[in-house]
Amino acid sequence: MPSQAYYDWIAKGSPFTLALPCRDLQKLLQGAGYTVYAYPNNDHLFAEPPEDHTPFSATGWPGTNAFGYGHAIDIMPHSGLMSIDALARNIIAAKHANVVGTQWIKYINWTDANGKAHHISWQPTEVTRDSADAGHIHISCRSDYTRSGIVLMSGWNPLEDNAMTISWDDDVIPAPANAADHDTNPFWTVKTAIANALYNARLASNASRANEDRLKELLARPANTVTGDELVAAFTAAFLANPSAVDAIATAVASRVGMIPTAREIAAAIGGLDWHGTAGN
Repeated sequence: MPSQAYYDWIAKGSPFTLALPCRDLQKLLQGAGYTVYAYPNNDHLFAEPPEDHTPFSATGWPGTNAFGYGHAIDIMPHSGLMSIDALARNIIAAKHANVVGTQWIKYINWTDANGKAHHISWQPTEVTRDSADAGHIHISCRSDYTRSGIVLMSGWNPLEDNAMTISWDDDVIPAPANAADHDTNPFWTVKTAIANALYNARLASNASRANEDRLKELLARPANTVTGDELVAAFTAAFLANPSAVDAIATAVASRVGMIPTAREIAAAIGGLDWHGTAGN
């Protein structure tokens, strides 16, 4: 028998939006040829308790899943493409390596090449057990990443051999202490965007590395100890030392602050941000 939450959802018009990390990974994999399901079937909708496929889940973590949002996808096997065994192992390896773009993953159910199904969760410590959810890869999204663009912004792609090359530990660039929800804190996302772009750009010269180190040092400091002028100066020095990094940095930051992706405008945008994430005039 369906839960009361199901009937409440029906009464409110059955809204459904897929959590952004799930949507972005779904699009990436669909573009490669996989079938990736997101909308809940009747088994999902009528389950008690309702879980992450449903837009009225009772199993959100670390908080309550936002009403109206689905927080899971199912990736189906496809002949001629990477096996779901290999794909799942890539995802798990990237998660183990703290690869930027995987922070949102709450748990994964996957089936190995021998047909055995496994469940691995990170809530927050890793727990592994057998699973009855076989024949595909199921990925569930954390409740605090519902609207996060971390997958698209990071460039993480579990189909690529180099999926583990971009990593950034939380103890290197910490979120502000009052920011429990990464997806609603613009300061955190701007910092992450810059850091990811610098890593992606792979600044090569010694001068570039010195400027990069200075910028990363500022990004790692608590928000209330960094001025906009300091950040702009460090950002400017970093991209002037290596013009090839301009587009990568500018585009990544622009995607987080809604500005046109040019170096000058991005530098101005960063300088106009206060540490609550509000753009200055």
